[in-house]
Amino acid sequence: MKLLGVITARANSSRLPGKNLKKIKNKTLIEITIEFIKKVENIDDILITSDSTKINNIAKKKDIKVVEKRPSGLSSITTPSALTVIHAVKWYEKKYKKKVEAIALFQPTTPFRSVSFIKKCINKFFLFRERVASSNIYYKKKNSSSTDGSIYIIDKKELFRLKSFNEKNAIKIYSKSAVNSIDIDNFKDLNKALRLSNVIKNKT
Repeated sequence: MKLLGVITARANSSRLPGKNLKKIKNKTLIEITIEFIKKVENIDDILITSDSTKINNIAKKKDIKVVEKRPSGLSSITTPSALTVIHAVKWYEKKYKKKVEAIALFQPTTPFRSVSFIKKCINKFFLFRERVASSNIYYKKKNSSSTDGSIYIIDKKELFRLKSFNEKNAIKIYSKSAVNSIDIDNFKDLNKALRLSNVIKNKT
């Protein structure tokens, strides 16, 4: 087992209630994310950790492994995502007797990812033996960049040691597509994604 794809999906969101179950073209963001990850051959297995029965049931129907009995303390808005992922990886290794080398974190709120770009991120992570890598978007007009949430990859030992994703030290891998980097966090973002879904087609 080299790389475990992990989807974290809380049931609640303050700015966009039930956001992980919002639909784009009749598919929930969870479904879109699961179906996307299945296209990425570099990922050895997929695991979802959620406090939502609906989300877990969707994952099971898609034949995705689901963390059983996720502690309620990991579902708070103030809980660092690193702790949620650490719990999920420990559960996975104990349940399936497999050792994980690295984790690729996916958030369901980025629905327009590019398969080729995600593969590029994973290949760079392993090629250069990095401990942390993150996808980023560069804004030419502003001459600035930011983490876009498409993928975050971290060495398991690094995650467990720091109990953090250590974003400051991540190797930055830049996407050229602002569309692929869209992150849905509120109603405005959702409406933008719905409009774009009618005029674009994800590139592989």
